[in-house]
Amino acid sequence: MKKSFPLLLLLVIVISVASCKKTSHPSNNSGSGTMLSEFVALDTTQAIGSDTLSITYFTYDNLKRVSTINWISFINYARVAGSHSTSTFFYNGTDTLCYEEISSELENPSADGHNDTNYISYDSRGRMVKIINNGANTNPVQAYSMEDDFSYVGSTIINNETSTPGSIGNGYNSQDTVTQTTSNGDVVSQVDKQNTTCTISLDNHPNPFFRNGLGVTPIYAMYSDYYDADGITDDVQKNNCTLFSVDNPVGNVNHVINQFTYNANGYPASVIQYNTFQAYQAAGPTGTLEFNFKGIYIYQ
Repeated sequence: MKKSFPLLLLLVIVISVASCKKTSHPSNNSGSGTMLSEFVALDTTQAIGSDTLSITYFTYDNLKRVSTINWISFINYARVAGSHSTSTFFYNGTDTLCYEEISSELENPSADGHNDTNYISYDSRGRMVKIINNGANTNPVQAYSMEDDFSYVGSTIINNETSTPGSIGNGYNSQDTVTQTTSNGDVVSQVDKQNTTCTISLDNHPNPFFRNGLGVTPIYAMYSDYYDADGITDDVQKNNCTLFSVDNPVGNVNHVINQFTYNANGYPASVIQYNTFQAYQAAGPTGTLEFNFKGIYIYQ
């Protein structure tokens, strides 16, 4: 699986609401919603009015399935001209698992971007077993076609990825393997074939990103340096991740810490994310604590 977006944690509801209002975003006054309409990422180290990093918008069909996700980046609360990321999801009949996703992304002023169509297949347990990705980069223009095939052997997930000749990597085959431990339907630990260990702590509150085809199976990418706390398209679990620790074989440990506040119905209202490193050679000295951003959940 490929990764996309990062995410965050929390301060105080009063600060959250004030920040939302002063950056002209609606606040979730009722605290009773469960379907996200916006997710706002803020850099609270910047002045109010210039603190917006990104806004993610969600729309739903008449069966309350996610139909589009639009992500917009900001600098000083001004939209980065031309930059966008959009995904549209398609379903068969009343199925809640999407079988097709069409997405596009553009980053200006570099004009780097890509357009993709993903076709997704599932087994009888609703686990992804195949993703076919046909797409093209925009700068320079280069078409590609890749396929991920997933198989499940006990608690081990095997991912075979291939690309066609002339595509990205000029045709390749690779296999990644992870062995997971689950608890109450969430993945709480994972070891990959490089013996990198991930340990995950979760709260007991519902994760609003875990709905429909967005929370099919928590198949974690074979990486060792970060975790997407939002899980907008990948790595979605039914509860919210409060700690994600990565320990690789050479002793580098990275902790992603998410601190949440919650609405009266138990759904998250805001989140603040930090990273802390232990002997993390490239990223900083032992014990470094870094603020990433704060997120505000706005519901329908």
